[in-house]
Amino acid sequence: MVLPSALVAALLAAQVLVSEASGGPCAGSACPASDGGIAMLQLNTGTVSTSQFRMSSEVAKPVRLGFGCWSACGQKSGWCPACGEGGACCREDGVNSQSAECQSRTGYTKPNGHQCVVGKGQEGETASEAAAEKKVSHTFASAKGSGCCAGPVRACFMYGDPHIRTFDGAFTRVAQRSAFAFWVVHSDAFQLQAHSDKGGRIHGVATGGEFLKGHTLAIHGRDHKSGEVLFDGKSILTKDGDKHIVEGVCELYRYKSKTVVPDEKEMDELDGKHNWWKSGGAKKAFESTSSPLYHFKFNKGVELYVMWHKSMNLLLKMSSQEKQGGYCGNFNGDPDDDQKHPGRSGGSGDEPAGPNLEPIPEEDDLLKAVGVSLAATGNSSWEEEEEEEEKEEGGGAAAASGASGCDPALRKQAEQACKHIPEEDVRHSCIDDVCTIGRLSAAEDSEGMEELEVKEDHGVVMFYGEGRCTDQDGETFSSFEAAGVAEKKGCSDLLTQMADTMEGVRGAELKDGSKCHILADPGVNLTVFEIPGGWGATAEGAGKGIVSSIMDGAYECWKVV
Repeated sequence: MVLPSALVAALLAAQVLVSEASGGPCAGSACPASDGGIAMLQLNTGTVSTSQFRMSSEVAKPVRLGFGCWSACGQKSGWCPACGEGGACCREDGVNSQSAECQSRTGYTKPNGHQCVVGKGQEGETASEAAAEKKVSHTFASAKGSGCCAGPVRACFMYGDPHIRTFDGAFTRVAQRSAFAFWVVHSDAFQLQAHSDKGGRIHGVATGGEFLKGHTLAIHGRDHKSGEVLFDGKSILTKDGDKHIVEGVCELYRYKSKTVVPDEKEMDELDGKHNWWKSGGAKKAFESTSSPLYHFKFNKGVELYVMWHKSMNLLLKMSSQEKQGGYCGNFNGDPDDDQKHPGRSGGSGDEPAGPNLEPIPEEDDLLKAVGVSLAATGNSSWEEEEEEEEKEEGGGAAAASGASGCDPALRKQAEQACKHIPEEDVRHSCIDDVCTIGRLSAAEDSEGMEELEVKEDHGVVMFYGEGRCTDQDGETFSSFEAAGVAEKKGCSDLLTQMADTMEGVRGAELKDGSKCHILADPGVNLTVFEIPGGWGATAEGAGKGIVSSIMDGAYECWKVV
């Protein structure tokens, strides 16, 4: 079998990257696999010839041109298999990469941190030539994590009123309906605080202490017009394109709003078999906001994205930390203990459960310490602010009657306004927001969350719920049984590695007493890879695009963002 050169070269690049990492933190050692984990993934090529693998040494189109690669490439610039072909580099626009092969490279699709670009070919023997005429065996460790043996990177989202998707995939909400300060994340190493108004909307976040080596970072504002970033109390990032870097502490960036508009491939993932995003919906969704995107990078692989739509939206990416709690959950792999009523998803979400959910005392409030009081954050509710907007705009949608008893006419409008959002739980939260405040513009937060997810969280694996994974039309995906994997950890690990390597991988399913099934778009063939235990039965499916919903609770479903 002759495989596509793009796929083979990407895997060969991984071999080179691993072998050249002798100076890294795990030189001469390997991370032990947990019980049920997957330690190795191989390309089943047999004997190969140079002619099958030879690629241009000067130009090689990356499989994932423009992909946000900071986490997937181990928070390093340089050659990276997650980017694609042997000439694919991960580096940052406008920053002189320390990796010579990535300097002066072109192909940036967005001015937003590290991304995959076309790299300069290696001098002398190429990766493909080095592997020619011998049996190829590639070992892959997940590139995601803040260190060699760190756990996988996961994401927590806060958006809308706010709705929260925890690191473990549970849907919750901020239950308190009064202005208060709370922990987004509280662990031994890292703490992130937030302020919300009495309607629940977030108006500010802050971090500091030992994690920032004595510095304090805060971002606050009712909207992007009043938004301000403070570093040790001093205003920074006042215009698009600004950056603030403190060596060994943080890298802070501000980008234009158009940065988050999905490219064609990302819109295809959102559309599945439909055409709303590609036909202009994505552009229209962002015409209503001129909010910049803020991207903050910290130690231990922690990254925070902040953007305003109708409210402040947050995307936090990190690996799990010791003694973790807060509204983003305890990050232990179990979504049930993040909720008071396990299994509830979408809509308004469930009440959160776990440690560090109590209001933050005034003396520990970092936002207050830099001059941002709860009063400044906003004691007004969403409804009051929307009434002000209606007066300015000369009217609005029908008055809301609450999420639980939405006026039928308004609910029909809400369903129409939110129908293009592929993920079922996010679509339900979109409808809930429109019903709660009585304005169709409330859908913007859920739209923005979806776009931020596919743009900046691409390739991350997350638990999605109990049931079979389906697309937004309820169709199941093509399925590949991993005959040697029957544990949750192993199934999630294998999916993470397959998603890092192959385009079109969408998720995984596991049923009690059965084997793990890796799911993919139609036409994708995963059996070209050799995995521990081999492949079992395969089945064709019509599902396409990101996993959007679940059915039949006998299964557990993981999705690839």
